[in-house]
Amino acid sequence: RVVENIRRLLPEATLFTDIIVGFPGETEEQFGRTLEALREFSYTMAYIAMYSPRPGAASARWEDDVPLEEKRRRLHVLSEELKRISGEANRALVGSTRTVLVMGSDRKEGYLSGKTEGRIIVRFPAADPGLIGSYIPIRITGASDMSVEGVPAE
Repeated sequence: RVVENIRRLLPEATLFTDIIVGFPGETEEQFGRTLEALREFSYTMAYIAMYSPRPGAASARWEDDVPLEEKRRRLHVLSEELKRISGEANRALVGSTRTVLVMGSDRKEGYLSGKTEGRIIVRFPAADPGLIGSYIPIRITGASDMSVEGVPAE
């Protein structure tokens, strides 16, 4: 219900989460429910990691009973689903204009990158490092699974 209310009040809201796969005792059924939640809530981004014992954490005393290969499989399944969901959301942005906080130079020469209010990564052609730290309107012209590309809007 909380997510439904967010979507109703802020249709362009982006949702993020953290997920640990292969936590001690995690069953296939529990993993399946995590996958269902990822789909249902349409997370735009998720930090997904495999469980590993951390000294001092209570779980470090528990048996690490999910095999490494199973953790890797679960990580891969969730990562691929996240890419699909994020890609769909990003492609829906093509043609729109978003305000972007310019964060710095992009790895692509002659480009800067920044983030939308919803923390979506945007790259765009610009050579002026003086734009870093400012907000500028960017018209989204293309999308990939985890970012979008655009041009400064006129």
